[in-house]
Amino acid sequence: SRSSISTMGENIQQSLLAQSVDDQVAQVQLKSDPRNVVDARLTANGIHIGKTLILADDVAGIKDAGGNSITVHSYPRRGHGCFGARERAEVEHTIFFGADDGEKQRWLDEWGRLWNRGAVRKLLVLINPVGGKKQARSIWDKVACKMFHQAGIEVEVVETTHQGHAVEIVSSADLSAVDGIVCVSGDGLMVEVVNGLQQREDAHAMGAIPLGIIPAGSGNGLATSFLFKGGEKCDATSSVLAIIRGHVEKLDAARVEQEGETRFYSVLSIGWGLASDTDVESDAIRWCGPVRFTIQGVLNIAKKRVYQGSLRLLSPPTNNETFPNSTTSEHQPTQDGTRWKTLEGSFSMVWAVNVTHCAFDNMTAPYAELCDGCFDVLVVREEVPRSTIFGMFLEMEKGNHVKNPSVEYYKAQELIWEPLTSEGMLCVDGELVACGKDTVPNLPSMHQAKMLPMDYGATHIKIQQGLMTAFVA
Repeated sequence: SRSSISTMGENIQQSLLAQSVDDQVAQVQLKSDPRNVVDARLTANGIHIGKTLILADDVAGIKDAGGNSITVHSYPRRGHGCFGARERAEVEHTIFFGADDGEKQRWLDEWGRLWNRGAVRKLLVLINPVGGKKQARSIWDKVACKMFHQAGIEVEVVETTHQGHAVEIVSSADLSAVDGIVCVSGDGLMVEVVNGLQQREDAHAMGAIPLGIIPAGSGNGLATSFLFKGGEKCDATSSVLAIIRGHVEKLDAARVEQEGETRFYSVLSIGWGLASDTDVESDAIRWCGPVRFTIQGVLNIAKKRVYQGSLRLLSPPTNNETFPNSTTSEHQPTQDGTRWKTLEGSFSMVWAVNVTHCAFDNMTAPYAELCDGCFDVLVVREEVPRSTIFGMFLEMEKGNHVKNPSVEYYKAQELIWEPLTSEGMLCVDGELVACGKDTVPNLPSMHQAKMLPMDYGATHIKIQQGLMTAFVA
């Protein structure tokens, strides 16, 4: 028998004997039971074998296995998970066609068309070998490379060697032959790719190149957000499948300016106060892995630093949104003709977010959309007590923190932020970009000697709707 099931249940091989009946149906016989003969159909939904359906969305590819057989490489969901996000495990089906009448070739010719595959033929893959737990190369070798081969997708692989390397690569590379750029990394490498593409003379055209991310960092907020609404778990297998399927959506980005000059493009978040303090100071315990954000967050809540500043928000032209089960709609900017709202005073946190998740376990902005022309802005004022902030912190995994009336939640097309203190830090997509002079001596050692790219002063943030394109579930 060619049927086998591995002891770990991760690689199931089912060998089937198929005999052509007509142009639409193949008769399938399980070799383990010659009496069990069923029909097999290749349809837009997948492969129907008797009462069993191999979902098209679960299949990485179908390959010619030689002779009269083909191999179907699928990755169905297994077990149980929160919100339908379950682990995927590889299942390999080998199907044999008994008659040499073209049925095998018909399946090989038709599956890509029926399942809308073929838009992704070649990818530029960038790997950050030192990000997160330094597992990116292993994830590529053991998971992603194999799956792209199964899908028949050609890849050009480049390992980055230093910070900013991805900017250098994509700002000058000939990208005319690639159908997407994929980062095996945390969020930082994709941020570099976005900024590198925007430095090109043909930057406008670069917005159409889909960007994908295979999570291999500490936070993995972008990967989680791209998979979340499709009910997918944030892992390498689900991310690769999403890229193979070729489903894309437009992605907003924010242009970060000072004195009229563009300094960065942001696609994840811009933070000041608790959010930025935790991002930067957790670098001192990076060896802890993703849990470092939790540890540092708890410490910073206990310290409860507050910062004086001013924040101006431009609401969308038609801002009639309400947020279910939330009091945040009370805080929406009023329609006063100018659509600008000014917040001043002492703040514990200001966090402007482009996507739902800033980390795999942090649904920071549950009402965020990839392409609505807005960043979602969360504001926590000085008067909010530590106990309330700690409660919000515990609720962030499922996004329930926004139900707390102490969290002000805004949609904004533009933001103008200005610190009115010499303390504090500004982070763009998790990277420290500006710091008050009184905070510099307290920075972790790895940041002490850095030349920061921005002044700690007034910053204008303009959201560019649909500037980029992303592979999504």
